[in-house]
Amino acid sequence: MLQLGIPAERGAIGVKFPCAQQATSGEQPDGTWIGQCAPEQAAALRAVVEMTDLLEYPENFPSLLTTLERAHWYGIEIRCREADLPPELSKITRLVTAAGLHPALGIKPEALREENRQVIGSFPTIALDLTPLGQILAPNWRFLLGIHEVIALVVDANSNERTNLEEALASLIDLRAALGIDTDLTVGIAGEFTPETLNFATETRDGGSEILGTGLKQRLKEVLDLSTAFHHGKENVACAFAADVIFRAAQLTAAQHGIN
Repeated sequence: MLQLGIPAERGAIGVKFPCAQQATSGEQPDGTWIGQCAPEQAAALRAVVEMTDLLEYPENFPSLLTTLERAHWYGIEIRCREADLPPELSKITRLVTAAGLHPALGIKPEALREENRQVIGSFPTIALDLTPLGQILAPNWRFLLGIHEVIALVVDANSNERTNLEEALASLIDLRAALGIDTDLTVGIAGEFTPETLNFATETRDGGSEILGTGLKQRLKEVLDLSTAFHHGKENVACAFAADVIFRAAQLTAAQHGIN
């Protein structure tokens, strides 16, 4: 998996799906590529559906679940950008699990509050968007206690800038210290890729298909480096962190010369 450029963390790559259109394999534009990657690679993918779309077009949700399950995708994330979470989201977990997929709730730290406790607790996986990095956050981490898995989204898919590996790793360490020992913490990508940004090759050395794409490759590498540093120590990816420091030093020098 790592040789193919796919994160070990399953579901680390979010792909945007508009619930406004029905996704049926082979009939809609999305359906023509959903099943093109091998099952072990599809396990790295999660569909991202906006909460507002889901609530507006609930009739399209079952067909999307069926399509993703047939293509062996890892799961589906319901993305909530607001601090207030509708109570009806609690019902989503059962539907997604019944389809053989892993349900996740994507939220910002601002949504970690008492009013949302029941909704948050109904999802086994919380995708927590910690971008932009460097924020001074004082969220109520206690609302994540008892959650089976938290995906820390510290790499921004929608940014043109390189991820600050040191800041991202610091966020991961802080979150790990706040969570209970029963909660798994993995690394993921905030935002999402669109179907157009995912380019599937038809042949590789092992006969499978490989996920390509310039922006995606860069984000995958950052996730892999951060995951390795977080789980096994920064010394195991020292070159990546050193290169990041050098890059930022060069940026600072160029900016200073520009001012002068």
